[in-house]
Amino acid sequence: MAALVTTIGWTAGSLIAFLIARRWGYPIVKKLTSMQRLRQMERYIPEDLFWSIVLLRLVLPMDVMSYVLGMLTDIGWPKYAAATAMGLTPSAFILAYLGKLPNAYEIIAFGIGVVLVVGSVAIARRRKRKART
Repeated sequence: MAALVTTIGWTAGSLIAFLIARRWGYPIVKKLTSMQRLRQMERYIPEDLFWSIVLLRLVLPMDVMSYVLGMLTDIGWPKYAAATAMGLTPSAFILAYLGKLPNAYEIIAFGIGVVLVVGSVAIARRRKRKART
């Protein structure tokens, strides 16, 4: 049940951002996010929007994508809603499952910590290599 509610909430939020961009465009969106950021993402908009949205939502559940697609594409609202819901659903189920586990917050915090440590080590190594050259 939690995964369903999460999917509905995330999809609704994305649809609101999409609607804001589609209906009111530039004046409102520039107050919510950087237009430079939107323009940078424009080059990544592929031809087959439906499956691209599904795949992108699996890894980037950010609303910036909703603003970009609302302003810079002609995808229809129902198609966008379906693709968004399909892409967000797996993450919602994973988070709902993790939330039921005993010590879920500790597991999530540990995972975030591991990612931060690995990222920090990778950045430090990269900087060290650049300093040598």
